[in-house]
Amino acid sequence: MMKDMRKKGKSRIPFFKNEDCSSKSFWFICGLSFGLVTLPLSTYADNKANEQMLLVQQSLQQNRTITGSIIDESGESLIGVSVLVKGTTIGTVTDLDGNFTLEVPADATLVVSYVGYKTQEIKIGNQQRLAITIQSDNKLLDEVVVVGYGVVKKSDLTGSVGSVNSETISSRGATSVVESMQGQVAGVNISQSSSRAGDGFSIQIRGKSSLKDGNPLYVIDGVVCENMDFLNPMDIDKVDILKDASSTAIYGSRATNGVVMIATKKGDKDASKTTISYDGYYGIKAKANMPDFMNGDEFLKFRFSRYLVSSMDASNGMTNWEMTDANFLNFWGGGSQVVKDMYLNKNYTDWADIVTRDGSQQNHFINISGNAKNITYRVGLGYQNEEGIMYDGYERWNIKGAVDHKISDKVSAGFSTNMATALKKSGSDYSILEGFRMTPNMPCYYWEGDKAGQLISQPGKDEVVYPNGGGPTSSINPVVDRLNSKNDTRSYDVMANIYLQYSPIKEVILKTTFSPMYTKTHRGTFYNGETQLRSGKTNMAENYNDEIFSYTWDTQANFTKNFGEHSLNALALFSVYEQKLEGDYMNVVDMPFDVDWHNLGSGTVQSQSSYYKKIAILSYVARINYAYKGKYMLTVSSRWDGSSKFQKENRWGMFPSAALAWRISDENFMGFASKWLSNLKLRASFGVTGNNAGVGSYDTQALANVKYYYNFGGSVANGYGYTMTNSDLTWEKTTEINLGLDFGFLNNRINGSIDLYNKDSKDLLMEMETPFELGSYTGSIVSNVGKVNNKGIEIQLNTINVKTKDWNWETSFSFARNINSIKELNGTKEDLVGNKWFINHPID
Repeated sequence: MMKDMRKKGKSRIPFFKNEDCSSKSFWFICGLSFGLVTLPLSTYADNKANEQMLLVQQSLQQNRTITGSIIDESGESLIGVSVLVKGTTIGTVTDLDGNFTLEVPADATLVVSYVGYKTQEIKIGNQQRLAITIQSDNKLLDEVVVVGYGVVKKSDLTGSVGSVNSETISSRGATSVVESMQGQVAGVNISQSSSRAGDGFSIQIRGKSSLKDGNPLYVIDGVVCENMDFLNPMDIDKVDILKDASSTAIYGSRATNGVVMIATKKGDKDASKTTISYDGYYGIKAKANMPDFMNGDEFLKFRFSRYLVSSMDASNGMTNWEMTDANFLNFWGGGSQVVKDMYLNKNYTDWADIVTRDGSQQNHFINISGNAKNITYRVGLGYQNEEGIMYDGYERWNIKGAVDHKISDKVSAGFSTNMATALKKSGSDYSILEGFRMTPNMPCYYWEGDKAGQLISQPGKDEVVYPNGGGPTSSINPVVDRLNSKNDTRSYDVMANIYLQYSPIKEVILKTTFSPMYTKTHRGTFYNGETQLRSGKTNMAENYNDEIFSYTWDTQANFTKNFGEHSLNALALFSVYEQKLEGDYMNVVDMPFDVDWHNLGSGTVQSQSSYYKKIAILSYVARINYAYKGKYMLTVSSRWDGSSKFQKENRWGMFPSAALAWRISDENFMGFASKWLSNLKLRASFGVTGNNAGVGSYDTQALANVKYYYNFGGSVANGYGYTMTNSDLTWEKTTEINLGLDFGFLNNRINGSIDLYNKDSKDLLMEMETPFELGSYTGSIVSNVGKVNNKGIEIQLNTINVKTKDWNWETSFSFARNINSIKELNGTKEDLVGNKWFINHPID
């Protein structure tokens, strides 16, 4: 724990100067007064110093050295067990043989702790040699789960929450936190549409609840973020995924698609000394699940059949196939001897292998953490690098800092920050595509002559390969395209969190938290004339700049009280959220130099644009958690959100929720199963959440942002006006019912959960077609006219098969079945064939 840093009071003795007194009299009086004052103070100080010296001597005489050994239940010695004198920073850790030596004061109590084992407190007494056995701790029910604006024990949880711990995340060896979570939580579908290094993943929780694509809400250490791609997996302590509406409703209008709560690692208040640790890995990536391409012989057989000419024999009705001389010549690419030699020698080109490679990825993270004088701290530095299989790359640096200070028994404060900079090199957009399309009977490099070993720019048009013409394609060599294309994205992310907490009485905690977030992204692209995109044209460059700044300021009050067998936890919160987005874009051609996007002024501007957006949300939150005998639990909450996106009449939305839980395993009538049943809890919940992600910052306002052309006196004139808007837009709302069962057997070595849910989403945003005469520039208008239903089942099963000092074997099984169906479109039960949306069928 942190030491009380309050300063002791200092005695002050005032004196006053009499202006009628002479200077000598004044200084004489001052000197006399000072002497009279300091005489007793000096005597007191001497006495106090003597007392302190005596106490120190007595303490030194009372301190003694003890030794001990620590083993587990099977008798195995444990290495690195923390042994700490309670209430002090005096401590040590066990050596390779599980032994320790420690100098302790009289009547000391030792605190023995080790990851995966129960913490023990041992009074030393007169013992000189200690033999300590610690027991494994399957702390499933005592595990803390992060929920909105607080934490609860898993045993007290009333909603549906899936968790992934740090060990699971770091053991996957991925450069992305989201990738590390794949397959770990039932009902959470994580996918990636691209295999490029550094590309993000999408998370879908319990199906699609909106006709527009939507992502879950990410909350990192209390900070609302756009994503968590900038985090280093080695810095994650735990990820909790709030799935049902009773859990997510606390975040109201942004929680329809679920909430992902990320807690990063912080300093350990129980640490006895500064700890420096390193985590890292290096891995190789290889291609997998590649398409089954035709080899050279197979392709030539296919090509031969394409040049056959069919005719019908009138006498018998049979089809005859023949190859004309002209077609036979074209089959060989205008009679190309190069193509013939490749066929005879079976020396085909494996384009798929040329445009791909074996990649690698690595992650290194150094942590420095400790606890000193009521201050816990943690500093981290991380580096990640990924070389993609498509000749792309990704590199990221992370700096993490966190400090928590217990200023006094009533006041505490803290600050944390996470900064990251990343560079993603995506390379060519066409190299892989054209490489997969290229025929195997075309060479990639010149094989003889002065150009031997050089790349052939256009293999299908090259005179050496096809001297008579007749090449099958005009595409640029995909290797040439890759070497002359650039697509780099540099990003900067800074996240911070600062809080001040005050507890006037034991039952009340007042806390205010300010959490800013800043993201800057710059993307530059460059394509010269030897690329598939430009193909003989002049150089082209693009420049994108985007900035996002947001902050959340939460002020909350918590009241916690136990009344006999009753416990109550109440929360009241006021929150302010603001986000500003701005950016610009420029496209330039005719650049005379290959200088990427760094000299745009040398070219001709094709297009340019810029934007600015701002949104704000005010929120009020109330929540009550009640428990009776630890067996019957109730959670009731409500959130009121007001968004600047909507007009005043529809600006505010209310999102209530309620949940009940019954721990059946704690009932007396379940005593017969106490030896093998560790946990059995029934849950039921109801909640309403919202979504406004599909509404732009100014979609409900009439803005002069469309340029119109018209006839003015026989001349073409133009001006700016507005398009048709819908001022009645409001929140998409989802109502969900969830029924769940948590279970655990054999001291929770076998544990899991079963959940059934039904979600109805209404007032979904979609574009309704309108006549142009009504004033819509696009011929449509966005309205709340859709309905979607999601229902399903989730099963999670975890087992601890073997757990010893040297080997830990755990398994996790998950099963989920979600049925997604559209119930209404455009306010009716009619299909929209153009959008591929059909009533009673899934969105996708």
